[in-house]
Amino acid sequence: MILVGVAIAFFLIGGDKDSINNSNVNIIDCGKVSEDIDFYNKDYLKENSDIKKNLECSSINLRDCNPSKIIFLNSIESIFSVGGKENNNCIVKYKSGDKAVECKFTLNQLNTIYKSSEEVGNEHLTSRLLIEVLSSLLRSSPIGEHYESNLKSIFGFSSGVDKKIVETEKFKCEIIPA
Repeated sequence: MILVGVAIAFFLIGGDKDSINNSNVNIIDCGKVSEDIDFYNKDYLKENSDIKKNLECSSINLRDCNPSKIIFLNSIESIFSVGGKENNNCIVKYKSGDKAVECKFTLNQLNTIYKSSEEVGNEHLTSRLLIEVLSSLLRSSPIGEHYESNLKSIFGFSSGVDKKIVETEKFKCEIIPA
């Protein structure tokens, strides 16, 4: 009876084995959503509550650094995942096609990002907004001149950008094999 309850709980939270890292860590599967979400239509997420639920799942697990993933479907499947904690950092990965980026944030940084989204009523979009930043790192490999000025403004750089590794005093992002 207890085993049945555990199995049901596991199924309900969407846990499965982490296929991204090929480890035995259980991750929460936040589902699949289309990348072409209509953010300009204020009623879009009200009318598509399943998408909002998936985005909330991803954003809350990002904030808490719980191993999780969400898949975005478009012409190229993209995966945003939280790998869990490592040396007081939270490992966040974004993979799109044959490119991937991995970042390390502190829990305090993730809470700050979440709270800033929460203050404007968009906490469910926290992971999606972070994906926009991470995807800008993948648009060219190495990171092209076109995106260098954007990265400087996003990350607060005052000088040149390393074309393979984006690192500030606050966190580090690195383009990795997909």
